[in-house]
Amino acid sequence: MIEIRTYDGDGEDVADLTARAWRAAYGGKSWCPFWSAEYLGWQLLRSPNDRDFLVAAYDGCRLVGCFFAERTIFRTDDHEVVGTIGSWFTVDPEARSPRLGIDILEELRRRHREHGAAFLLGYVNGDPRTPANKFWSGYARLYPEQIRFVRRMGYWIRVLNAASLRRKCIHRFERLGVDLHGLLPFQRAPRGTGLKVRDYSDGDLNRCARLVTEVSEDADLAVVWAREQLASQLDWNGYPRTLVLDRGDAPFGMVNYHRFGLLGTDIVTTGLIDLLGCEGGSTRDRRSLLRSAVARMASEGLDIALTLRTSMFPPRVMVPCGFWPLPQSEHLTYVFPQPDRKLPLADRPFILLR
Repeated sequence: MIEIRTYDGDGEDVADLTARAWRAAYGGKSWCPFWSAEYLGWQLLRSPNDRDFLVAAYDGCRLVGCFFAERTIFRTDDHEVVGTIGSWFTVDPEARSPRLGIDILEELRRRHREHGAAFLLGYVNGDPRTPANKFWSGYARLYPEQIRFVRRMGYWIRVLNAASLRRKCIHRFERLGVDLHGLLPFQRAPRGTGLKVRDYSDGDLNRCARLVTEVSEDADLAVVWAREQLASQLDWNGYPRTLVLDRGDAPFGMVNYHRFGLLGTDIVTTGLIDLLGCEGGSTRDRRSLLRSAVARMASEGLDIALTLRTSMFPPRVMVPCGFWPLPQSEHLTYVFPQPDRKLPLADRPFILLR
């Protein structure tokens, strides 16, 4: 008998479940995220005493489904609300329970109501041929009050290892795109800068916190970072990488990324950039930080650098650093919105991809 309850693992079983389920559904057919045990440990275990929104389904002691969300404070145009950022919704293809996915959703919805969470913010694959899009489109037809597709989101991409990426592309036009990408301007080999860019240390946390607040001032939907939450975003057991531009009294800056997987015909190793900013908003300094991060990713053997196309990453910064835009392929989505609550339009979001 399948039991739905709070997740109590260490991330290893989630990595195994998602790898099996997502390879079967997407492998070689459509792009999808691929989460390592190390990544999941960072996301799930950095707040070990807060598992209110980690919903799992067990068949005995075996994990057969999950949908996880992290408690998050959001600032909208005029106030702050408590919600969640959710991801990792997976059902074991061998589970003999046709309603298991809906049952997991219902439990997570109940917990949002119990804890007063305003909404779950997440992403839905925009390709109507994919299992995720088909599921969520069907869910929207059955429960229209429980989901809002807000807007499309796209990416910036920088190819670091063209030969490796080309082998892992799914479609012929993607391989052609990789070949053409190398002919575009600003595609010289990644290298660092002469500025004083160094690794983040714990003593940088206060300046990073002030910088994140500054960078998000103009957003109509922004994550409000608790001190301990930001600390683990910047450094947790060496998994996320953060570089800082520190010249004493001169403007301070930082760039933060982590290793991420994308499943094509094989795993595309990706440096996913979450945060970029500099005091005063200097375009030159942001470019220097970004180039340093890209050079670090290349030295780590990653295939691509990737980030969301938001106001934190404007074209004047990204294009000279060798990044080019990909189509808007993801739906930014509100799930379980509180009745009668006005939802932010998210025209200027300051959020993360999970």
